[in-house]
Amino acid sequence: MDVKNAELRNKAFPPIIRPQPQVAPRVRREEVMLQLAPGDRKCDNKQDMMMDNIEEIVQDKFIRTTNGLCHNVDDLVRYIISTKGQNIDPLDPAKVAKIWKDDIEKVQILSHPGLDPEILSDYYKLLEELDKEKIAHLRLIADNINILNQIGDTGFLALNDKISSFSKDPEDFLFAQKAVYTLFEKLQAQPNKDLWLNLGVGGINLRQILKTLKDECIHGVGFKLLWIYCNWYNKIITQTDKRPVLQQYMVKIPKSQSYVTFHVKMEDLKELPSLEKAEKDPTAMPLTLVENDISKDKYGRTYITLYGNGADVGRFPNASKEMEDYFKNNQNAKDTHRQFILTLYSMLDELDIGKKKVEQPLEIKEELKEEIKKEKEEYKVGDMVDVFDIIWSVGEIMEIRVQKGITTYIVSLYNENATVYVSYQHLSPLGTKVKLEELKSPNKSNPKNEKMYNKIKGKKGDKCAIM
Repeated sequence: MDVKNAELRNKAFPPIIRPQPQVAPRVRREEVMLQLAPGDRKCDNKQDMMMDNIEEIVQDKFIRTTNGLCHNVDDLVRYIISTKGQNIDPLDPAKVAKIWKDDIEKVQILSHPGLDPEILSDYYKLLEELDKEKIAHLRLIADNINILNQIGDTGFLALNDKISSFSKDPEDFLFAQKAVYTLFEKLQAQPNKDLWLNLGVGGINLRQILKTLKDECIHGVGFKLLWIYCNWYNKIITQTDKRPVLQQYMVKIPKSQSYVTFHVKMEDLKELPSLEKAEKDPTAMPLTLVENDISKDKYGRTYITLYGNGADVGRFPNASKEMEDYFKNNQNAKDTHRQFILTLYSMLDELDIGKKKVEQPLEIKEELKEEIKKEKEEYKVGDMVDVFDIIWSVGEIMEIRVQKGITTYIVSLYNENATVYVSYQHLSPLGTKVKLEELKSPNKSNPKNEKMYNKIKGKKGDKCAIM
């Protein structure tokens, strides 16, 4: 760190008062422990999120989760409410430790005998609100099912375009190129485009996929888009009264949550046999089946090959039992093969690629380009920054890691023996003007607000960054 930055930091900022929560290396405990006496607690943290010493937590309110971190149960559940149910312990600097590892532990936390009944009531109100939001979200997607279908169509074409090629040159994949461009144009035209760009499953969403497009195998992009399509289609039919038609390159295996699609075995879609030959010759169009099994949270190709006269399941199909049994039925196999090839040829006719190149190259549009450029250029190694995580702090960026389009900043915090891993959203340039009086706990009436002010060496109105 250079002298100028050091002087700026010391002049602009009071000492940081988050001593600890540096936590010791942890070994997961066997069970959640409630209401332990001070001498029996054996916590990996010395202070809780409100900066109270662990030994000072009232016995009736004490809880130690199986990650080894201890809390006042009221503060912990308020935190869970404020994050809309997020299962990440607020005291873990790496933001990976779970508050609960399964539903049993979650119930133990919420049934803590010392938990304030009003806070528990607020938690259940949150669940009701989240349920309403989820249903409203699902209905919005169901009412715009053409966009969800476009996501699936794009994934299907990306998966099938030159299936054996590992090239990352967009011009090598004309069908996928046109499909992705069409999808992006449709998303950009939506009044609620952010909702669609953030649509995803687990750690995968459309914004992420579009950002990292040029660095990814196009077939991997296809798998991810199909996985998003299947998951949200399944949510619509199981959690709302809507019953949209499943796209015809997909079949749902009866009495399961398994959705099956395919990719061709030919290298180039422009070299497929004629539809007439594909229909007459059962071996002209072998298809490799791909399973999206929602119940097992698993997707990928199987070793089942579909022909016009049946399926080759083999000894190790790498598929669910329901899927395997379904395609062992010869009529199911033949009917599905015919449905699949008719759908494929129809989609290719609509794209009308022929030998032409697509005028618009497969690239992220300017809006997303600028977003990525800003994120990558805003900060660099050695920069002094405000870090707003649990409580504000100041630190120096030591390393910047980019993996699959996701940027992580490794920041060494000053006046604390701690290093944090944070995203772009948790940083702001040194000297951000945010006032301490804006600092609020999840419960606005919580008297610990004043205690927190008192522990921060400074005064209201000082520059800082907050959570």
